[in-house]
Amino acid sequence: MARSLSDAADAGVIAAGDAGADAGVPPSQRGPSLAGCPVFPLENAWNRDVSSEPIDPHSADYLAFMGAGSLQLHPDFGGPYGQPFVVVPADQARVPVSFLYASQSEPGPYPFPQDVPIQANEDRHATVLVRDECKIYETYNTYSAGSGFRADSGAIFDLVSGAPRPDGWTSATAAGCLQLRICTRSNSSTTSSTSPSTATRHRMIA
Repeated sequence: MARSLSDAADAGVIAAGDAGADAGVPPSQRGPSLAGCPVFPLENAWNRDVSSEPIDPHSADYLAFMGAGSLQLHPDFGGPYGQPFVVVPADQARVPVSFLYASQSEPGPYPFPQDVPIQANEDRHATVLVRDECKIYETYNTYSAGSGFRADSGAIFDLVSGAPRPDGWTSATAAGCLQLRICTRSNSSTTSSTSPSTATRHRMIA
């Protein structure tokens, strides 16, 4: 079943920790999990609590450069704008995938079902988690092609080791990062009762 990020959070698929695997482990020592897989080691930089860290001294400069005073973030919380993903078993059939940026993409075949959900906007991201391997396969600008797919780039992430991609390599995010880990989920945002604005109080990528 395909899920969007908001669906996953609401259904408890993306959680602070896997109840079975983390039984008896204090909450402070549990990392996020997805379909029974850790989403990178607990000590990984993406899992570090940054809520109490000081604001970058150039924060106001960055916001001014982006024109933040007159712009609003466009949330991708499900529906036609959400980032879908699908969880498959290890015996999911592998299919060929060709890449425009082949020199910065892990070669196929990829465990993509023929009906793999593809993001419904111009980025056309596809994300598949192989549950029994705890690996995520992500592609950018994805289209069906013959018995497989074609995409601009493809990346494979090991959720257990958290190993980074080679320096300078692209990914679905164009930043070399795992998209499913750094996307903001609907239940990660808070809306003030006195203001229509929404605040997200954890690390994001733009």
